[in-house]
Amino acid sequence: MPDENDSDIVEGTENTAAKGTTASDITILHPITKAPVFIVSGNNAAAQAIGIYSSLEANYNTSASPSSMNFLVVAGDYDVFYHNIIKEINLLYYHDHFIPLAVMIRKLIENLIIDILRSRYGLAPPKSDLYFNANIGRHQPLSVLLKNLETNINDFNLISSTLNVPYIKRMIKCKKEGDKAAHSIDTNIKKEWFDRNKDEINHVINLLMYIFIRI
Repeated sequence: MPDENDSDIVEGTENTAAKGTTASDITILHPITKAPVFIVSGNNAAAQAIGIYSSLEANYNTSASPSSMNFLVVAGDYDVFYHNIIKEINLLYYHDHFIPLAVMIRKLIENLIIDILRSRYGLAPPKSDLYFNANIGRHQPLSVLLKNLETNINDFNLISSTLNVPYIKRMIKCKKEGDKAAHSIDTNIKKEWFDRNKDEINHVINLLMYIFIRI
């Protein structure tokens, strides 16, 4: 049960309260994502905050420190769509939903590669063929996107020399796990696989995000 002095649960305006709030306001942080979710005011603000947080905590069944569920930590100023995908990945990991977790990591890699290729080569064919199949009106499959990224890898040297064939192979490994999770009914991806590959996956995602933001 939270108490009024737990700064991980509620924080006063002198620390992280939203802009424009008064000294009596208390910001309630989400028990998992730590994002501000409510602001309460008034003489009984502390009691209200504890009650609201307890409800959130029960709803998400947080039995461990919220920081322990952050599978992905991605640097950069990225848009709300990527923010939501990353948040969902962290929630899936925290709640031990490992099959959809593999699919979402695959999805994140796929969309970052599409955005990188689109930003680098534009919307007009034939360069757009690298990421979009106009004949069927759909993006290229991830296998083709990875191949095209590897073929044109030197075009990104000025942004990051870290992008190389070994990093492409790491992306392929994530793709394979995501494919199994999406298409194999008898797949059994365990937490150990993600823990073993956590640093590698974080490096891959951060590298792709770094390139996309700066391209």
